[in-house]
Amino acid sequence: MARIKRMRMTTSNASYLSQQEISVQSDPHSQANASDMMQSEESSEEGVEMVIQDEQGHTTKTRGKTLLRDLYKLHQSGRRVVVEANDLGQPIGPEAGLLGQFLGTVARNPTICSLTHKTWLVLKKVAEDNILSTVKARFVYDKSSEKWILKSVNNKWSQYKSNLKSMYFKENVPSSELCKNVPEGVIPDQWCSLVYHWKSTEAQASSERNRRARAMRKTTHTAGTKSFARHAHDMKMNLKDETHRAQFYLATHKLDEEISVAIEKHVQEQVESGNNLGGTISWEGNALSQVLGKDPNGRVRGLGLLPTPKNVIGTSGQFRGLETTTMDEKMLIDLVHQLRGEINDLRGEIDHLKAVASVDKGDTNPSDAVIAEKFGFLNLLSAQGERCELSDYQMM
Repeated sequence: MARIKRMRMTTSNASYLSQQEISVQSDPHSQANASDMMQSEESSEEGVEMVIQDEQGHTTKTRGKTLLRDLYKLHQSGRRVVVEANDLGQPIGPEAGLLGQFLGTVARNPTICSLTHKTWLVLKKVAEDNILSTVKARFVYDKSSEKWILKSVNNKWSQYKSNLKSMYFKENVPSSELCKNVPEGVIPDQWCSLVYHWKSTEAQASSERNRRARAMRKTTHTAGTKSFARHAHDMKMNLKDETHRAQFYLATHKLDEEISVAIEKHVQEQVESGNNLGGTISWEGNALSQVLGKDPNGRVRGLGLLPTPKNVIGTSGQFRGLETTTMDEKMLIDLVHQLRGEINDLRGEIDHLKAVASVDKGDTNPSDAVIAEKFGFLNLLSAQGERCELSDYQMM
């Protein structure tokens, strides 16, 4: 069993992160802070080989196992963990597991994600840049993964508050008394703000709505500490054929026998229908929707964070968005953006030179050779940009 980290009081973002990355609690029975009850993916330190990139952009694989506490040493030496993603921006591979653990420490960092904010939307406005810069200092990832990172921090921050509430908050205890019982690792002012919020009529009504929603759940996921995106990627690697969304759902959720049989029946019917239609499977009326009902608004059931009907659903009921974005592709995308930026800068400079030439016929008039040189370089950059088709590597 992995040891559980103990969060210590800090006033510095850097010191907090270093403590989270290198400290390990030796006594699991001591007073627990809610950070010790975070989502299961943080509570277990699964060591796996990682791809590491140095400051020069060179990548190597670690020989041993890389754990969350190892991030501190890597960061101090200017190295970062490389995280690949599918084309929906969801991190995949073993590095994604370490990223998920680290995001848990970010979500519980009081200097980044303050508990005084009532909602994630409010927190995001003031903390987004800090969150992303903190993650970028330790991980190399595709820009399309930024939305997933923020959604993940949102979930972990919300879960952290929920854990604090279940452990330390009592509705029948006066707020003044609750404020005195500050959980370890929580700033007192932030804890009192939480207490008074939980005591409010608004928060109590929201809590009741959430309880009713949980009671209506028909299934429970059994994916464990690994994200749905990582599970889906592994299934894709192990199976020759594309995986139907319902098949993946069955593999990662606990269902009663009646529901499982019904879903499998619909999957088989749709696969047969798809074969008759040239291999396509209609998404509308798919097996999951027929048995479990329509997907929640703005979400796609069973695909984890980030996927929405808009970026996932097409004419096929099979998985989309499971292709890996490699570091070579990331470099190509970055190069295209850089070239396009240089093209725009040069065009602006040429327009300025032309304007000067038309107004001033004196010594400051640029020579034809200068303008020709600018145009030549511009044409070269344009040709390079056209060869690097960005549409083949759409990032968002």
